[in-house]
Amino acid sequence: MPSDQLIRDFLFTLGKSLATLGCTTLLVAEITSKTGGANYSSFGVEEAISDGIVILGDIERMGHLMRYVQIVKMRGTNHSRARYNMELTPAGVMMTPMLKWGAQ
Repeated sequence: MPSDQLIRDFLFTLGKSLATLGCTTLLVAEITSKTGGANYSSFGVEEAISDGIVILGDIERMGHLMRYVQIVKMRGTNHSRARYNMELTPAGVMMTPMLKWGAQ
């Protein structure tokens, strides 16, 4: 397994190279029970270099599995960190704020 510093250096170089080319880059990582907690990435170093972190997940509410989206980090913006219910419908993506307690 590569060291955290090696991963950090690689990601920094990758990001800098892609930014020089004018690219917007989206890196996808899976959060598992092993990487969960305060980490939002596979190795635990990616979030330090990232400009933004968007979490897509599922949560069970009253016996129903609901999809949600949450913006954890977006550098340079003052954004909501709340979770939003996300429904995929024939009309498109519908997002509504999730209530903290109880059903939506």
